[in-house]
Amino acid sequence: MAAKIEIGKDLLKRADEHARAAGYSSVSEFVAHLIERELAGAAAPAADNEEQARKRLQGLGYID
Repeated sequence: MAAKIEIGKDLLKRADEHARAAGYSSVSEFVAHLIERELAGAAAPAADNEEQARKRLQGLGYID
């Protein structure tokens, strides 16, 4: 299912420039890839997120 979204002209121009430079065939393909990548990262298991948070807090010296 294809759908349309609205974005500002400046953002569209920047997306078009990046899409061309990265070798995407269209801005739509570029944006779809970005969304897929972001959603894949958001779908990480909670245990992984907790482990990353723990390591981050240890690195900052908040926990041992």
